[in-house]
Amino acid sequence: MSDATSTAEESHQPASNWGTYKRLLAYVKPFWLAFSLAVVGNIIYAAASTGMAAAMEYVITALENPTDKNRILLTLLIVGVFAFRGVGTS
Repeated sequence: MSDATSTAEESHQPASNWGTYKRLLAYVKPFWLAFSLAVVGNIIYAAASTGMAAAMEYVITALENPTDKNRILLTLLIVGVFAFRGVGTS
């Protein structure tokens, strides 16, 4: 290799993570509303998925002790979690 090539390779430093992030956010600026809605939607979807996992304890209890109240609440819980999850994916 020539000296000029090796000097250019040695002086090349990778961009910092924050610098790259800032550069990419500049492209998002015109679409800030859509980007914000996408972030909020992902948060809602993640919360609903976590909520369904947490609700499994209640589902198991409702299946072990079948009462009219448990059946109604179980139905509302499942429909509610999936409706909330659907809002996050819209």
